[in-house]
Amino acid sequence: MLEKEGILNHYLVRISHDATEAVLATIEEQNIDLLITDFETLRNSKKLQALVTCDVLAIRTTGDDLRIFEPTNRNIAVTLPQQVEEKKKMVVLYDGGDHSDVVLKATSWLEHSGKFNVSVLSINKKQDDDDDNSNNNKNNKNNIQGSEDDLSHNIKQKEYLEQVGVEFNEIYLSEGTEQNSEKSADLILSAVNSSQPDIVIAGATIGKFSFFNNLHFLVLLDQLNCPIVIAKDFTIPGMHRVKMWLTKIIRK
Repeated sequence: MLEKEGILNHYLVRISHDATEAVLATIEEQNIDLLITDFETLRNSKKLQALVTCDVLAIRTTGDDLRIFEPTNRNIAVTLPQQVEEKKKMVVLYDGGDHSDVVLKATSWLEHSGKFNVSVLSINKKQDDDDDNSNNNKNNKNNIQGSEDDLSHNIKQKEYLEQVGVEFNEIYLSEGTEQNSEKSADLILSAVNSSQPDIVIAGATIGKFSFFNNLHFLVLLDQLNCPIVIAKDFTIPGMHRVKMWLTKIIRK
């Protein structure tokens, strides 16, 4: 596929007693920015998850369904211009968390291939009006400011997605659902399946739950009958929000 697409590439063979150490050493020596690997390989290696020093796309697939990534037969396209290749449906799970930047990058890469119609499913926390009424004026002011900051960030992200030309939908998790991995996974699964996707892209975590070690989110992956790309950001967990706050302070 790389050769057909004319992508500059090279390969190397490395022999090691520890496959994880070999991968980590190669990433450092070759100045790798992005690792693409099998989902189970990353899931079963806590060491690789903890020590990898680049962004990661972990692909979960049955094998045969990877054909959706194959290049279009250009000869057919030339001889039969009236035949238009039907685009596949890509659903992107986006929660604005630590791995959201990599999710958006992966979405943009695949969208530019021209093979996919993109639908972004934004996962948000449901605001409870009763909670606001129970706080004092000072806390109300802080909550309003925090909500405005979050809203501003979400609007910017939504504007970016609309510029790319994608469909944008939203679902809201109540506080109870947000704290319950089974309820969260069920709600997300129902929302995703309604789109009948050919491929799903998601961050390594949604809220407080990880696709690598949470039982209910692993079951969610099992019930999606399509390839899944799990994007993992190299940034230290929690640093995403720190960067957002630092950006706001600098701008002020």
